[in-house]
Amino acid sequence: MTRSAPHAPQPLDIEVTGALSAEERQYAAEKIASLATYAHKPLRHAHLTIGTSRNPAVAQRVSASASLDVDGRTLTAKAVGTTPREAVDTVRHRLYVQLGRRQRFPARAYAWVSRPMHRG
Repeated sequence: MTRSAPHAPQPLDIEVTGALSAEERQYAAEKIASLATYAHKPLRHAHLTIGTSRNPAVAQRVSASASLDVDGRTLTAKAVGTTPREAVDTVRHRLYVQLGRRQRFPARAYAWVSRPMHRG
């Protein structure tokens, strides 16, 4: 997928549940904001939620979910990881793939016609 000229800066909301350092928060913001260069239409809004669990029985303690509003269409992704960077990188990759699909296969208005099946 090719990069396009970045559109105007979009608002990015970050919600954090649990302990997350300022460096990890900055890393997450930069990763999600970098997706604007791959959007084929203006990125209106981005939202990222990162949660950490203190439960020792949980193997992957960090969860991340993100949503992008690309010119009125919402793309969402969720991921879990052992570190905040792993979860954010996975979410970013999933959104990147979705942006690529949107660019290659834009939504079209299809006229679906229901046809009865005749068995003769």
